[in-house]
Amino acid sequence: MNVATKRPTSRIKRLHNYVLKLNIYGDESDSTLIDQLLSTRIFLLLLFIILLLIIVYIILSVQTHSVTIQSPSESTFTRLSQQYPSTLSCPCSHTSVRHDRFLSLNPQYHPICTSRLINQSFISLLSSANVSEYSIIDYRKMATSHFQILALLCRTVRQMIDDSLSELLSQHFTTSEVVSNETFNAQMNHLVEQLKTTNIANIKHISDFLWLNMFYNAILSGLGTNFYAAYASGNTANYTINTYFDFSNARCHCHGSIDCSAQAAIRKLVPSNATVNPTTDAQNPVKLFNIAGLKVGCLPYSSLLQSNLECFFKQSCINRIQKYLPALASVSPLSAHSRFQQNATVEHLLDQLFIESWNQINNFTAYFQSCSPHSCTYSYDQRFNILYVIVKLIGIFGGLKMVLKFSAPLIVKLIRRVQTCRCIRKTVDKKEIPVQQSVKQYLASLVQKIKTKLKTLNLFPLISDETDGLYSTRLYIISYIIGIIVLVLYTSISVQMRSITVHEPSLSEYERLYGKYGRTLICPCRHLSVSYSSIIHLEAEYHQVCSSEFIDDNTWLSYFNMSIRSLFSLDFRMDGSKLFRILQSLCRLSNETVRNQLRVFSETEFINAHVVSRDTFDIQTSILIDQLRQQTLHSFLTMFQLVRVSIQLNQFIVLGNTNSQIKRYNNNGTLIWRSVPNNYYDSNCSCGQSPTIYP
Repeated sequence: MNVATKRPTSRIKRLHNYVLKLNIYGDESDSTLIDQLLSTRIFLLLLFIILLLIIVYIILSVQTHSVTIQSPSESTFTRLSQQYPSTLSCPCSHTSVRHDRFLSLNPQYHPICTSRLINQSFISLLSSANVSEYSIIDYRKMATSHFQILALLCRTVRQMIDDSLSELLSQHFTTSEVVSNETFNAQMNHLVEQLKTTNIANIKHISDFLWLNMFYNAILSGLGTNFYAAYASGNTANYTINTYFDFSNARCHCHGSIDCSAQAAIRKLVPSNATVNPTTDAQNPVKLFNIAGLKVGCLPYSSLLQSNLECFFKQSCINRIQKYLPALASVSPLSAHSRFQQNATVEHLLDQLFIESWNQINNFTAYFQSCSPHSCTYSYDQRFNILYVIVKLIGIFGGLKMVLKFSAPLIVKLIRRVQTCRCIRKTVDKKEIPVQQSVKQYLASLVQKIKTKLKTLNLFPLISDETDGLYSTRLYIISYIIGIIVLVLYTSISVQMRSITVHEPSLSEYERLYGKYGRTLICPCRHLSVSYSSIIHLEAEYHQVCSSEFIDDNTWLSYFNMSIRSLFSLDFRMDGSKLFRILQSLCRLSNETVRNQLRVFSETEFINAHVVSRDTFDIQTSILIDQLRQQTLHSFLTMFQLVRVSIQLNQFIVLGNTNSQIKRYNNNGTLIWRSVPNNYYDSNCSCGQSPTIYP
């Protein structure tokens, strides 16, 4: 045990003695051995302290490393995007790619849209019956119209969706760099959601607009379900308004209620030679049975929207109706595999575009292959790298050693001179020596010694030829000084990138940083997309007439609740009700249009991988709001003009004989019924030629 403990002690003593006797200035003849040993110790001490400080600084400093990977695979990109999401950059070789290369949609529709119920051959069998024989509250009266409308709605929705998908898939996805799988899916889902909400809003807008125009313009139904012509006297027909009773037995009439309807039923057929009083609810025939879910009303369209298809999911219900509608013999029940409830109204199905599922597929692999990045570059910060520390020390050590080796003897001489000066001051005679002269002599002596030292300095004493050693020393010093100057100039001119991370910055802190480092500031968003509703609040303010009593059912409009049969067609009371109700309709429709557009707008996603500046945000949101205004106005006015022209060109007959009159002519005993357009302004203009005629 004693031998084992003595060995380390003896080694330490030997090392201590070696350090005490170490002399790296033994070749200098102009200094004593003590000064050489002191210079050696100062050299070693300064070298150790400076190297220690440099090592600590290198270890604590952050080094940014940049790595480039050529021809990365998808798996490599996915791994790198998870490890280095904020610094990874993979430029695309193809910056613009069609959506159909990586996005597919295959909508699956409600069973009604693929059933025989909307097949033209089935509808043709239904339409062969003489509907004039049935009561207006008998389902057989408007059964054909219901299925025709269902077929039209399914066909319209399919065409609208196909057109929208074709437009979407033909568009290009433009990115200068490959986006992550998460960002890619978020953007594709946003595009599809925008397509859904846009089409839902469009179909609702069209449906509401058409229905409101049909109702408030009081267009006469060919089935006579809302109004029918009656000839009390003369050759001009007057119109009688039909009434219905809802489930609570409340009375409603087709001129005042937009949703006037009743339970659909099969009624006992009244013989054609029976005496009929059309004013007593179409002779009130005996009800045989009700049809679950279906309704009848003023117009086939409105009653269908309020109906549901519950009956057509059950074979028992179909069999019960089949006796009175034989065409149903070839119809099978609708498939029960649907996301919709069986009692969901047709209006709800229409609002959802009759779509069961969209079957969306986002193919990130196809997108990555289409983008085809040639390389990926990422950077990362590292504090301690042993190899980096070693390389830095090797680069610094040579120059530091030379400087300290040259400086240590000067420090010793300075110490000796200070000591000598103190001794001289104590022993020198008190003679008055001019201070200015002594300083000049000292400086001159110092300069002369430095010159002599530089001339005789030899950093390469091992070279046999002393002259070669002196020249080598001077060349070394000159090269070293030039290197230092170049390094200082390069360091002062070059820009050193420093990465600073601020966790969870506040808005004020972000704006402060953006003001100082706007071009280099990057703040990745925690959520890649946010809805417009969370960043933009819009509230429409309407014209005062839309909140006035002029469109209130309980005030001004109640004045018109009177019989109109005895009024002249140009009497204001004849059209007054319709005018103000149309105004009421336009206000309501405008509100619905704006609300639908705002709903689509609010559900649209604002996608950004990084926070944008306040100025950029304000510009982008202003552009979005302007686009919303223009789209909403264009959508409303285009549909309004279309319906207006359609009514005029199709010469629809409206209640009150305001645009035309049905007149009866006797041609040699044969009664002829004609619709004659009204003329105004002394017959200078006709409703059959222009939709804008004002008496």
